[in-house]
Parts: sequence; structure tokens; C-alpha cells
Amino acid sequence: MKRLSAIVATVILPVAQTAFAGEEPAGTEKQFMKNIRPLTYQGKRAGEGYFSNDGKYLIFQDEREADNPFYQIYMLDLESGETHRVSPGRGKTTCAFFEPNGEGVIFASTHRDPQAKKKQKAEFEFRASGQKREFAGQRITNIYDYTYALGAVKIGEPIEVVVLRGDERITLTVIPEARK
Repeated sequence: MKRLSAIVATVILPVAQTAFAGEEPAGTEKQFMKNIRPLTYQGKRAGEGYFSNDGKYLIFQDEREADNPFYQIYMLDLESGETHRVSPGRGKTTCAFFEPNGEGVIFASTHRDPQAKKKQKAEFEFRASGQKREFAGQRITNIYDYTYALGAVKIGEPIEVVVLRGDERITLTVIPEARK
């Protein structure tokens, strides 16, 4: 059990409700996961999450603060169901995990950025405007969307990148090349 607890386990959060509807080919995540269920029910969206070494807690990122449109870091007590924020509540946060000794948590954050509040306000305004960020036909709302869209890009095939600057919408056609 100790050996297993040392392995960081990725958790499927609210999207697990809709995952695996229907048959899947062999070799997919379904063969490795059983009894999939959501662990969080609040917030607009939740991101990556990891179990503590003792299996009693889950640390995850979620977008649930009324005055901040970006992910913050939360810890869920899996026995009581209690959740509390561990990040400062401003700026962007990501990549949280438990320290190996179990004494604390570590995560990346932009909370010390002097422009953090301004960037939060700008993101709220962008979302309210109805504008979208797009890359290769995929709507981009966060780094994970971008990473997924980037992974689908084929070298040598043209893609469209939509850039929005103020009221101006610029569509670029880009042909990716292999790294040299």
C-alpha cells in the first residue's frame, strides 16, 4: 500500500459524469479505472487533482471564486467532504501537489503579479464580450484546451489561428513545421 500511495494518482473530476458513455476500444482509460464518479460539484470547471500519500485528501484546481475567473487550489477531505481553498484567491494557479513528506502542498501561482487583479478583470470582460479564442478550430479557454488542440495539429497542414485584439478579429493561416 505504501508503494502505491507514493504514486501520484490523477483524478477525473466532474467530466467523469459523461465519460465512457458507450463502448470503447481496448487500451483506453476505461480498462484502468473502475467506479468513476465526480468528487467535486461546485465551480465552473475543475482541473487536475491528486491524492495525498495517505489517501485522505485530494488537492485540485477549480474555478469557483466570484471575483476571480482563473483556477485556484482547493483541498478536499475525502472523509468529511469538506473543501477549503489553499491558494491566496488572486491570480492564476496550477500544478498543485502534496509534498512527499505530507507536511504541506506546493503549487504554481501568479498571485504576486502586480497586474493580477487587472488581468482578472480583463478576463471577466473578455468572457462577457462573447468573444472566443480559437486555435485549429478548437475553442481555447485554458492551457489544457490549447495543449489538446496543439496535439491534434499535423505538421505541414494549414491551421487557422484566431487572434482577438479589442474589437478586431484577425484570422491567420499557419503551416506548422517540424523542429529542426
